[in-house]
Amino acid sequence: MNKLIPALSLVFILFGCRKAEQTDSINPKPDAPLYDVKFNVADFATTLVPMGTQAIKSTMAVTTDLKSYADYFSYRVYDSRGFVIKLIDQDNTSANFGTINDRLGSGTYSVVMVAAKNSPPSFTRETLPYEVASFSSSSNGYWNDVFHKAFKLTIEDKPVTQKVQLDRLTAAFNLVLEDAIPADVSKITVSLYDEGQLGLNGSYNSRQFTRSYDFTLAASDAGVKGKSFTGLLINTFGGVNFTVTAYNASNKAIFEKIVDGVQFNKGQRLTISGVFFTTANKKTVYTAPVGINVTAMNTQAGVIVKF
Repeated sequence: MNKLIPALSLVFILFGCRKAEQTDSINPKPDAPLYDVKFNVADFATTLVPMGTQAIKSTMAVTTDLKSYADYFSYRVYDSRGFVIKLIDQDNTSANFGTINDRLGSGTYSVVMVAAKNSPPSFTRETLPYEVASFSSSSNGYWNDVFHKAFKLTIEDKPVTQKVQLDRLTAAFNLVLEDAIPADVSKITVSLYDEGQLGLNGSYNSRQFTRSYDFTLAASDAGVKGKSFTGLLINTFGGVNFTVTAYNASNKAIFEKIVDGVQFNKGQRLTISGVFFTTANKKTVYTAPVGINVTAMNTQAGVIVKF
């Protein structure tokens, strides 16, 4: 499989609306002339560092077909005050997926484009100004693969043609447990701080919370060495504690490892690997007497790449 992950390739032609897409528009000057606007979104950027060779939800295939990378696309136009005047949402069932038809009057606008896999981007209330509005792209509490671009557009009494290149916002982790999985382990959980939403310009809104990725194991996983677990995240602005916990069938934590200060980067997959099921990482499972809350945990720091 090709290791390079291109950035998203679309073609947007804006000069009318077609069915099979949800649209809304507010024209503050209904009598003002409108002009055709054409966005040619360039091929995926090849400057992104590869996330790796393993596929994440079928998003790694090298192709210029938008449907191979995204299932949903959203287009927003904001006026000079920051309020939305046009919104269009598409999904991959539309024959014109990746083509937007629109007409805009003279003026300066902020344009936001978001493409996502698995579930549509979710925007905060459309009546909010640009500076405080935000979006997310999640499924079952996890970020989907998401691509984004925000830019200013000025129309001065003539049509506009402009190339646009969407940027991948997600990073990825690849956890590899090198030693054999014990038979009494039924679930692996990865926990770390992540962002709940991003601003429309792609900036972080400091809405961090602990996100947990649960990976259920089958009986056939017992004794397996080198099993890997992957996930997508948005938090790429600072080091985070990467906590790996193993649970038994009674949902009791029996092994735990905390890797301190892990740094993720957009468009990159970080592999964290090592021997996990050790005495040092084993948690003591207590049966607490009635009325007493007793817990024990091992918080030894690990290192990136190798435990």
